[in-house]
Formats: sequence, structure tokens, C-alpha cells
Amino acid sequence: MGSNPAAFILPSSPSHPLQILTPGAFRQRVANHLTIKLYTGILIIKVCMMIEHYSQILVEFFERMNSWEQGVVADREISLPQMHLIEVVGNHDRIRMKDLAARLGVTTGTLTVMVHRLVTRGYLIKEKDPEDNRSSFVSMSEKGRREYQNHHHLHGHLIEEMISYLGDERAASFFNDLEELRELM
Repeated sequence: MGSNPAAFILPSSPSHPLQILTPGAFRQRVANHLTIKLYTGILIIKVCMMIEHYSQILVEFFERMNSWEQGVVADREISLPQMHLIEVVGNHDRIRMKDLAARLGVTTGTLTVMVHRLVTRGYLIKEKDPEDNRSSFVSMSEKGRREYQNHHHLHGHLIEEMISYLGDERAASFFNDLEELRELM
């Protein structure tokens, strides 16, 4: 094999022995490599754009849900976080403070202040655990139960609107997907 000044030698590896390429073959190999890199870059850009788009949709959805809930409690004497606390307690007959803090994602110190305000306003009842004096249970008062039922009723109307807009099949799919995604959080 003579010396070919117009040939390119590619490095060898155990899986690919030494290759000598003509300038045309070398250009084709480089073009293929660059095409793959370009295609990969385009895919990465598309994925980033898709993530950005989905992120905007998610943020706007949660902003609108938050705005809707703020509107629901606007004429009440309680805040939205307090309403969320009432919702969690309303889903249980009686719940230990430690478990309530975990469900709400707040510290027991923060929860103590919130519960104290709601007890003072007559929405909740707080009782010491007779078996463990360091622990307390929270339950609903009659006033709290009425507030919970009213809020729950408004959620029902929102769900009815969503079903009406999406249709039964798409709404079922949406809520099934939402239930699965809840496990990620």
C-alpha cells in the first residue's frame, strides 16, 4: 500500500481496525457525524422547549386554581391556608396534630399557631390525648363542619364544570392521570 497524500487515516480501536479513507469518504463520514450531532442538538432544543411550554401551562394552571380558591375564601373570616387545614381535618373524624402537620407540609410550630386561631374562632376543637399528654387531637366543631361542607360543595361545582367542559371520558382520564401524578409529590 503506497503513500496516498489524498487519503485520511482514521485512528484504530479493537472493534474498528485502521481505516484509510479517500477525501470524499472522509467528508461523508464527517458530514454524517455532524448530521447526527446537529440532529441530537435539535432534539435537545425541542425537548427543552417542550419542558418550558409544559412548565408554563402547569404554573398558569396552579395560579388559576389558587386564584379560584382565593376568591372562594375572600368573603370569609379565614385564610386559604386555614381553609386547607379545615379540609384536611374535615376528611378525618379526628386527627393527631403531628399527622396533620405532615399532611399539610408545615412544622408543628406553624400548625399550632394556625390551629389556635381556628379554635379561638370556633372552627376546630383541640383535645389532649388521654394516653399521651404530649400529643393532641384536632376535630371539627359544628361551625368548622359547616365551613368544610360549604367549601366541599364549591369544589363539587368546579369538578362539575370541568367534567362538562372536558366530557366524561376526558375528565376521567384527566383525574386518573392526576391521581397517578400525585404519587410523584
